[in-house]
This record gives sequence, C-alpha cells and structure tokens, in this order.
Amino acid sequence: MAVGVYLKQAWNLLKQNPLFSTLYIVGTGISIVMTMVIAIVYYVRLAPVYPETNRARTLVVKSAKMAKDDSTHSSNISYAMLKDWFYQLESAEVSTGIYRAYDTNYARVTSDGEEIPTIAKYTDENFFRVYPLVFLEGKPFTETDRRSGISNVVLTDGYARQIFGTTEGVVGKTFLLDYTNVKVVGIVKGG
Repeated sequence: MAVGVYLKQAWNLLKQNPLFSTLYIVGTGISIVMTMVIAIVYYVRLAPVYPETNRARTLVVKSAKMAKDDSTHSSNISYAMLKDWFYQLESAEVSTGIYRAYDTNYARVTSDGEEIPTIAKYTDENFFRVYPLVFLEGKPFTETDRRSGISNVVLTDGYARQIFGTTEGVVGKTFLLDYTNVKVVGIVKGG
C-alpha cells in the first residue's frame, strides 16, 4: 500500500514540474549510462579476454627512448633490439614481437582475383605462446619457418571464410598477400 502512495506522489510531482522532472530523470539516466560505459571500456581493456588471456602477466613495450647529454631519440622497437635485448631476458617467461603494417595490405586467391583489404601482423613463433589461440585446423609456424624466410600465415576463421569461402581444408593452400605468395599453415578461432 505504501508503494502505491509513493507512486501517486511521484506522478503528481511529474505533472506539476514537467521540465525539472524531465531534467532529473535524463540527468540520472545519463550518469548511469556514462558510468556503465566507462566500466565496460576498462573491463574490455584490462580483463583477460580471449585471445589475450595472459594480460595480467604481459608487459607491452611500444617504443624506446635514448637520452644522452642534450639530445633525446625515440623510435619503435626494431627486430635487432627485440633479438638482442628482449629475447635474452631471463626474467621473462617468453618474449615476442608484433609488427602491424600501417599501410593497408591486400590479399588475393588468384593473380586475377579480387583484392581483399586486410590488416597483417608480422610476428614470430613465440606469439602463439603469449596468446594461446585455439587452432581449428593446422598449427602455428615454427622458428625454422621464420629463420628460413618461408612466408607462412595463420588466419582467423573469419578471414579464411572471406578469402576462401570456408574454414575447412584451407591449410596448405596459398594466396597472394601484397603480391607475395604465402602458405596457410593454421586457422584460429577469431577473438
């Protein structure tokens, strides 16, 4: 019975002061929405979500800075620095490097086929230890593949569907990635 009285009072106040009531309701709604958006954004950026399930144990280094006397130099991490410094770390369980080309890459199944825009990430075999991806077919490329310069790729299931129309039987097939012939060695579940 008391709830009914409160609802009647609230309804009467809404009718008596529609402008202020609307402002109060909209203001409260916006503050709740903004709080939820911030909480969700931080959750997505910090939580251990597939494929980044090791976020709590991961350190990301994006650039290096060298200062000497009056000069300072800053740049991205080079492969030589990755190999000489980060691969040698005894305190790290595993080190990997990821290079994302900022230019749009294009993939084609045949030389006269349609070009499909893509974002390519160049990495090493340790990538698959840092990010435990679920392989639907095939396996990751190896250190031997990387050292020999063989152009092997691992595709997400969505990208395999986009290029080949399927995710099954794709391992072993080749396609052109920016006019370079590459071989598919694995298909992973997309994030």
